[in-house]
Amino acid sequence: MRRILFVFTLCIIGNTAWPQAYSIGTSTSSSTAEVIQETDTYFENLLSADSSSENQRLFKFYNRWRSYWSSRSQADSVEGGSHEPMADFYTRLMNGTCNICNTSVDNKSWSFVGPTRQQTVKHRAGIVTSVVADPTDHATIYAGSNTAGLYKTVNGGQDWVSVTDQLRLPSLGINWLELHPDNPQTVYMATTNRTMADEHKSGYGIYKSTNGGQTWASILTNANGYGFDLNIQKIVFDPSNSNIIYAIGGLKFYKSTNGGASWTSTAFSGNPAFPNSLEFLTDL
Repeated sequence: MRRILFVFTLCIIGNTAWPQAYSIGTSTSSSTAEVIQETDTYFENLLSADSSSENQRLFKFYNRWRSYWSSRSQADSVEGGSHEPMADFYTRLMNGTCNICNTSVDNKSWSFVGPTRQQTVKHRAGIVTSVVADPTDHATIYAGSNTAGLYKTVNGGQDWVSVTDQLRLPSLGINWLELHPDNPQTVYMATTNRTMADEHKSGYGIYKSTNGGQTWASILTNANGYGFDLNIQKIVFDPSNSNIIYAIGGLKFYKSTNGGASWTSTAFSGNPAFPNSLEFLTDL
């Protein structure tokens, strides 16, 4: 019986760099929903027996795979949807006859706008981690990168320029971007440093520009200029008062009541999981 093979390749930089493949699944007549059900069960049993970091990492890779296929196949959930064999759907996906996966929001297509490799090669920019557009000028877009700082376009993506090289911060990563709700020329940048050796990385805190990225000021930092609690994950404005800003980084919760001029912080007690998001609940 032919089986579906999921390959999770773990590339470990070091003395041992061996890819590992795990075979899970049923015959190629199985639908996406059935494959997901079986693989969910597999990982539930695996992690119950051995919750090692390697298996946790493998489960993380599977969740990405699960999200991709469950959102693109006609079997869009475990609970319902088409029972088309996954192998047939994969064939249609590859030959361009997949109706659902080729449908975009409002029937609008996507095209690559950069930054291109040529624009960022000296920085090894890699992954785009955050994007925000000026609500008053949709041709102005900011794109934060994994290790190469912040890029800006003023012509809808035709051309991009770095607006953070002036800071001379090595391996500057951008976790989050926020424009001031009353003045989109004021940009807040939540930073990280992807080269730090600690598990959750360190960061450079929060930087603020009042002129669309031409110049920057550090508004949340420490004596060293970087640190674990300065790995800022997200910045949120109070929807009822734009002078009040909240941020989260490391194991600290930050608050400013004067637009970022000064901050107070509260450390999370105990040993919580690494927090990485903030949300306002306005319907309570």
